[in-house]
Amino acid sequence: MKFELNLEHFSEFKKSLLMRTIPLMLMPLVAVLVFTKSTMIMVPFFLLIVLFVIMNLIKKQKRAWETFELSIDESKIERSQEGYPTISITKTDIKEAILAKNGSITLVAQPNANSIIIPFSVNNKEELLQIISSFTTVRELKKNNNLLYMYGAGILSLIALFSFMLSTNFYLTIGLGAALLVFNIWSFIQIQPNKNLDKKVKRASYFMIFMLIVIVGKLMVTLS
Repeated sequence: MKFELNLEHFSEFKKSLLMRTIPLMLMPLVAVLVFTKSTMIMVPFFLLIVLFVIMNLIKKQKRAWETFELSIDESKIERSQEGYPTISITKTDIKEAILAKNGSITLVAQPNANSIIIPFSVNNKEELLQIISSFTTVRELKKNNNLLYMYGAGILSLIALFSFMLSTNFYLTIGLGAALLVFNIWSFIQIQPNKNLDKKVKRASYFMIFMLIVIVGKLMVTLS
């Protein structure tokens, strides 16, 4: 049996996407402008870059939305979607299904990198939930704090990074440097095997290697 997404609901998804993306993109922009004391003449240039990235993101996400297909047979579940790796897992590898407050369904797999996220507007959702409940437990999530955690982590990481770069205190520099090393390495390890992230996001994550070099460099200078 195959399930696809309702194309009429993409506009609703786009609003949610913009609500998540714009603040996360503007936070580092504001931080750069403040800490580098850039002139206001650079603001339109940065905003044009943000606008271009967002428009490109929406275009790719729309195509991914249109090509989403979830196939279920007697033994396995497969999700295919343009721009993303195909995920194929057996029913026995699914630990549970989580029904989020926004209506999306996550099939939590073992390993976790093979988990499948099914957007809220999948067609015939009730029928799909019945099929899923026949081979695993469906747990309803009462609260969804993912967006709050995302913003919180973004703000804290920016504060930590700029505090680390500007700090002249030995202990503060070492503490923040160690925390940033752990956070960047953990984030990179989590991003690379994740099949729910497109190739462009994974390629962009290699920027973390540059950040690690910068962090290690300052730590070495501080310890010397």
